[in-house]
Amino acid sequence: MLRQCNTLFHYFIVHLIYSLLLNADKNEVAVSKEDREEIAGARRRYNLTPDFVSLYKEKQNWERKDIDSLREEAFQEVLRREIELNEKIYSINLPTGLGKTLTSLAFALKLRQRVGEEKGYTPRIIYSLPFLSIIDQNFSVFEDVLRENGIEPISPILLKHHHLTDVNYRWKEGEEDFEFDASNILIEGWNSEIVVTTFIQLFHTLISNKNRSIRKFHRIAGSIVILDEVQAIPHKYWLLMHEVIQVLAEKFNTYFIFVTATEPLIFKREEVRSLVNRDKYFRKLNRVTLKPFISDTKTVGEFVDWAIPEVLESDKRFLFIFNTISSAKEFYDLLKSSGLNQEEMTYLSTHVIPKERLRRIAKIRNGKKRIAVTTQLVEAGIDIDFEVVYRDFAPLDSINQSAGRCNRNGLSLGGEIRVVRLKDEKTGRDYSSYIYNKDSILLERTKKILSGKKEISESEFLDLVDEYYKLIADAKSDQKSREILEAFYKLNYDGDKGIWSFRLIEEDYEKVDIFVQLDNEAIALWNKLLEIREKRNFFERKNEFGKIKAKFYEYVISVPRRPNLNLPALDEGIPFVSHSQLNEYYDLETGYKLKGGVVIW
Repeated sequence: MLRQCNTLFHYFIVHLIYSLLLNADKNEVAVSKEDREEIAGARRRYNLTPDFVSLYKEKQNWERKDIDSLREEAFQEVLRREIELNEKIYSINLPTGLGKTLTSLAFALKLRQRVGEEKGYTPRIIYSLPFLSIIDQNFSVFEDVLRENGIEPISPILLKHHHLTDVNYRWKEGEEDFEFDASNILIEGWNSEIVVTTFIQLFHTLISNKNRSIRKFHRIAGSIVILDEVQAIPHKYWLLMHEVIQVLAEKFNTYFIFVTATEPLIFKREEVRSLVNRDKYFRKLNRVTLKPFISDTKTVGEFVDWAIPEVLESDKRFLFIFNTISSAKEFYDLLKSSGLNQEEMTYLSTHVIPKERLRRIAKIRNGKKRIAVTTQLVEAGIDIDFEVVYRDFAPLDSINQSAGRCNRNGLSLGGEIRVVRLKDEKTGRDYSSYIYNKDSILLERTKKILSGKKEISESEFLDLVDEYYKLIADAKSDQKSREILEAFYKLNYDGDKGIWSFRLIEEDYEKVDIFVQLDNEAIALWNKLLEIREKRNFFERKNEFGKIKAKFYEYVISVPRRPNLNLPALDEGIPFVSHSQLNEYYDLETGYKLKGGVVIW
C-alpha cells in the first residue's frame, strides 16, 4: 500500500508513469510498429517555424479595419519579448478583438523553437478552450495557417479532440484514414504536434482516476499549453489550478500561456510573465460605452416596451443576451409581434440543434441579420459584431465578454452595451439568480462596482475588472479546491471526496440528450443508428456509432430531465423526435418546445 504523500509532485509522478504504460499498451494493440514509426516520421518531417503566422497574415486579403494597426502592434510586441526558459507561466491579456488566437500561436511556435534549440526536445503545443462553440472556428484558423505555409494539416501535425470529434486520424496526404480502432487510440492519445482541445479534456486529464483520461497526461508534461479564455475557470478552483499549474511548470517543464481579455487572479501578477503592456492597449480603446441600468428590475414585457422603439426606428445592429432560454424565447416572441421585419431577426440558444446554430452564427457574421436574440453562448470567442448590446445582469467578467461582441473592429466610440436587470414575472426573482445562484458573490461584487455609475468607457474596463477580481479573491471560498488537493496528497482516487469527485463544470440538474429529425440527413442518421443497434457485438456497435457520432450530434440537444417539460418517450437508447413529431416538440425558430417553468440553458 502506498504511504500517504504530501506533495502534488508524487501524484503527478504516479500519473506520468501510469499514463506512459497505458498509452504504450493501447498503441501496441491497435497500431503497428511500422505505422507508429511512420507517424513519428511525419511529425518530424515538418519544421513549424515561428514565422508561420506572420507569413499567413501577409498573404491574407482581409478588409482593413480601424483596429488592425493596434492588433499588429500587440502582435509584434509579443513576438519581440525575450524568452527566458526558466519562466514557465505567461500571459497575453488584451482587449477582445485584438487577435489573441493568432498571437498566442505565434508566440508558442517561437517558444517551441527556443526549447528545441536549448533543451534538445521539441514540445507539443496544446491549445485549450472552454467552449465547443468556438473550437471549430479556431481549429480552422490553424489549418489555414499551415496550408498557407505549404503544409497539409494531417493529424500528426494538427489534431482536434473533444467528445464529439470525428474519429478520423489522417496520417498521410491523399491517403485514407486509419481504421476506427486505431484512429480512436491515436486521437485520444494526442498523437500530434499541435492539439486543439477543450478545458474538459485538459483538466480532466490532469485531475482524474479514469484510464481513458489519464493515458494522455504524458503529452501534457513538457508541452506548451495555451489556455484561451482562461477566465472561464470557476473561481472555486483558482487555488487548485494555481497549485497544479505551478507543479507542472516547475517539476515537469510545462509552459503555460494564459490568453484572455479578463484575466482572473489565479496567479498574482508578479508570478506571471506578461507578454504585453496590457494597460497601453486597454487605455487606447474607446469602442464601447457600458451603461448600467440596474437600480430597478423589469419584466421581459416591460423591457420590450422600453427597448423596442429604438430598434424599430433605427437601422443599427442589436444583440440581446439573456440569462435563460425562457426569457430569451419570451422576448423573441414579443419581438416578432412588434412589426419588425422577421428576415432581419435570428434566435440562438442551446435548444436549437448545433447544425442550425452554426448556420445562424455564419449569417450574423456575414451581416445578414440585424437583430439577434441569444443566451450566453455567444459571449466568448465567437466573432460577431453589433452596434448595441443589451445584457441581462451577470457577473462583471461575463458583461465584459458580452462587450466584446460590440463594435469589435472600431477604435472610436460608437458601440454601447446596456446592462439591465430582468425578473421573472411569476416569481419576482431576477433571472440572474436562477443561473448564478451558487456564485451569488459574483453578482454582489458586480452590483457594488457598477451601482451609481451612468457611463463607463472601454478605457476604464481594465480597472473595473481588476477591482472585481480583487474583491472576488478576498471573498471566495477555497473549500472545493482544498478537498481535491487533500485527495492529491493522500492519493485518494476513489474514496469519499476523492480525485474522482472533481468536475470542472457541475450541472445543477440532470439533463437528457434528444435527437431531432429535422431534415433528410437526420432521418438517414437515425436509420443508421437503428441498424447499428441490431448488431450483437458490443464493440462492433461502439465502433460503427463512432463513425457517425460527430454528424449525429449535430442534431442533438440537451434538455432538463423534468416530468413537466414536454419530453418525448424515453427508451433504453437516446430519445428522439421524429420528423412527423416536429410540430409537437420542436419550433423551427426557437428550438425545443419546453413547458412548465424557467428553463436556464
